[in-house]
Amino acid sequence: MFVRVLYSIFLGLLVALFVGWAMASLFPTPNWDTEYPNIEQYKEQPVPPSEQELSVLTFDQRVARMQEFDASKAAYDEWKVGYDEKQKEFNDKMEKQGRNVALYSLVIAVIVTGASLWYSGTLHVITEGMLLGGIFTLIYSIGWTMARAPKIAVLTVGISLLVTIVIGYMKFAKKPTK
Repeated sequence: MFVRVLYSIFLGLLVALFVGWAMASLFPTPNWDTEYPNIEQYKEQPVPPSEQELSVLTFDQRVARMQEFDASKAAYDEWKVGYDEKQKEFNDKMEKQGRNVALYSLVIAVIVTGASLWYSGTLHVITEGMLLGGIFTLIYSIGWTMARAPKIAVLTVGISLLVTIVIGYMKFAKKPTK
């Protein structure tokens, strides 16, 4: 009995891992360095010279220091405009990738869960392992939507809830006797 339970859990984990790795290979996570190789992702904002710093400088040095600050501030402002634009594009790519992973893994979870319920009369250990795999994959799908595509999180949670209720009903509800 213990071996059967252990086998079912292990099979369920393998199904979820397989789906996770399949999603990672089909929908790779965008990487800033490869998407925008010539745009720095982090840049320090220039700090204006303090009154104390300026007070020890000669007039010409103060003028030069302020010109240096103005030039670095202008360069930072120019970088910031381009960066904000690219950051929005990158965030959109991340959300699209997360949405794709979440929805495709949700569909796979529903298929695996449905298949396990369809064949539940035979191969009890395998179908229970597949059922666990479907449930673990549902959890994986919910995690992706919460992390990357929160706008559709209600969809995945709602479908997961519906699938769980159907599973519970089909698996555990007592059929009326004649």
